[in-house]
Amino acid sequence: MRKTINLGKVGVDLTCQWAQFINPEQWNWITFDFIQLTFENDRFIGTSEIELYLLGFGIRIYWISNEEVADAKLKKWAKQIRKAKKKVKK
Repeated sequence: MRKTINLGKVGVDLTCQWAQFINPEQWNWITFDFIQLTFENDRFIGTSEIELYLLGFGIRIYWISNEEVADAKLKKWAKQIRKAKKKVKK
């Protein structure tokens, strides 16, 4: 189970891995983290994130660390999406 909270340029995901044990047949695989700490700085997209899991409960906080790069990527992807939509309509 995951709940996402969008705070604009910052997002927070709250995760509970225990939910997959209630009905294991509905899952392709089961993942459980006893302890996990991860930090990622994605220079290609201009975002960063930190993830912490403890006994199956997790929090992931992600934010835009380089607005210039992130804005350029978003504009490029928006243009590609508009082009693809035009092709589909034809």
